[in-house]
Amino acid sequence: SVTSPSQPDEYKGPYQFEAENFDYKNISSIVKNGSSGDIRNYTGQGYMKFGRKSGAAARISFRQNVTGQYAAAIKYTAPESDISGLALYVNGNLIQTLELPKTKQGEWNTFNTFINLKSGLNILELKAQSQLASELTLDNIELY
Repeated sequence: SVTSPSQPDEYKGPYQFEAENFDYKNISSIVKNGSSGDIRNYTGQGYMKFGRKSGAAARISFRQNVTGQYAAAIKYTAPESDISGLALYVNGNLIQTLELPKTKQGEWNTFNTFINLKSGLNILELKAQSQLASELTLDNIELY
């Protein structure tokens, strides 16, 4: 007789969302394969050159099994200047306007914050509320 295997435990580790797979508008470009690009040490296969335009936006939709507060880590590089005026939205609600410190050329930094997610479909968005002071590149967002 054949028996079904038992269901594995629910995954409880971090979730990583790669910026090159986000929905977007008014950004500079998407680099789907960064191997020939000038930026290194990214995760996944590429990154998003978010740019600096007012109205630029990036969005990821995902399902979450458990309602609660999660740590969010946004990996970015901004080697020209500090970045302000970038808003973080979760499920259509403004969570905060981010202040991203300048990075060194060729290095990534991580901005950490907390967000509340619901069970079911969630939408996380980054929107430039005004023209950014310099170019911004996004690598990923991790949720813990």
